[in-house]
Order: sequence, then C-alpha cells, then structure tokens
Amino acid sequence: MANGSNPWHKPSQSFDQGPGGNPNPGYNPNPGYSPNSASDPNSGLKVNLGANPNPASDPNSGLKVNPGYNPNPGYNPNPGYNPNPGYNPNPGYNPNPRYNPNPGYGPNTVYAAPGTVVQVNVNQPAPALQLRTNRALWKMIIFSGLTFGIYGLVVMCHISRDINIIASRYDGRKTMHYALVTFIFSWLTLGIVPLVWSHKISGRIGRELVRRNIRYGFGARTFWLWNVLGSLIIVGPYIYTHKLMSAMNRLARDYNARG
Repeated sequence: MANGSNPWHKPSQSFDQGPGGNPNPGYNPNPGYSPNSASDPNSGLKVNLGANPNPASDPNSGLKVNPGYNPNPGYNPNPGYNPNPGYNPNPGYNPNPRYNPNPGYGPNTVYAAPGTVVQVNVNQPAPALQLRTNRALWKMIIFSGLTFGIYGLVVMCHISRDINIIASRYDGRKTMHYALVTFIFSWLTLGIVPLVWSHKISGRIGRELVRRNIRYGFGARTFWLWNVLGSLIIVGPYIYTHKLMSAMNRLARDYNARG
C-alpha cells in the first residue's frame, strides 16, 4: 500500500477509438457494404454515377421500349366514360313487354256519349262466342206454328241477349230480357211495357248499325211504321219482323268478324 495506492486499482487502458469514434476501427460486420460506396474511393465498388433510372428515356441506354405497350389493357381510369353514348346493342329489347303504364287505355277503346255515332275501323280477333246469323221470317212463321209460339219466344229472347253482347260495351245500356217483358211486365202494365221495350230495342239496333257503318234502314221509326200502323194492312208486322231479323243478322255477322 505504498504511496497510498489502492491494491484493487488497475491502471486504465487507453483505447484509440479512431477518428470516427469506433472502438474497433478495423472491424466491419458487413465487409461488402458501404453506406456511401459510391463516394468512398477505397470501397472498390464501381458505380455508374450517370445512370438514368428511366432507361426508356435515355437514348444511349440501348434499351428498346415499345411506348404504346399497356401492361393492363382492360384498365379504364374513367369507368363512367362512354365513347359512344348513342349506341344501343339491342334497341328492341323490352325487359317487361306486358307492362302497361295506363291499364285503362287501349288502342281500340271507344269513348262516346249515348247517342253519339262513332265509326270504328280496326282489325280485331274474332270473339270466341259466335252469334246466330240465320234468323229468317219463314222459320219464325213455320216453327212458331209447330211449337205453339215457343220458337218465336226463343228467337226474341236470343235477340234481346245478343244486342246486349254486341252493343253494351259501346253504349253502356242493357236491354231487358224478352221473357221478363212477356211473362211479367206485359200483363202488369196492360201491354204498355212491350210497346216501350220494342221501341227501345229497335232504336238501339238502328244506332248500332250506324256505329258499325252497316248500311241498313232500321230504327224505332220502323217499329211504329210497320208493326203498329202496318197492322192495319195486316202484313205490316211481318215486314217489321223480317227487317228486325235482317238487322240482327247483319250485326251478328259483323260482331263475329270484328267483335
């Protein structure tokens, strides 16, 4: 312990950390790496400091590049753009062909006030129900006599039904069934209702003939002229019956063809 020295104290060693502060200046964990090898003259790495990162723009690089090449030909930077806005690949396509925005409207619909003459010339499919067109006066006379008037009653019932089928959708009216007129209202009104009924149905048949552009003279005046006043000459009611059946045959033929 001479000179006041500490027995446990060892003289400090001197380390030369070098100019960069590295305690081991000769040690390099990555001998091939240099953080700035291009600027280190001792690294031995040859670097082309004039290299162009885009060789396609360097005329001296020797690299052949196709400037029109697109690595992703399906890519569209503007997906909403349409180069041909007027083009329609299927102009006749209708996703819902049965849709009708106005179900109450039809190309062949006829709107007319009662008594108004409307001429309709359209091609329509024939109706499923075909009406009789073979009414004749001679059948009325012969078969009514053989059946005690039943045949004549059936014919008039068919006429009252057929005129409703033909004309009701156009004039909005409905003729009373002939059986009700004969068996109920005739004797209750002392024969007045049959006269009114015959007047109305004759006028309705005449208006339907005009509406369908069928040239045949028949109407309410025909009833009063031939069936009422013509009874004075006996043959008047027969003429009226003939004209009535002829008019209904014409209407039935037109209905069977055009509806």
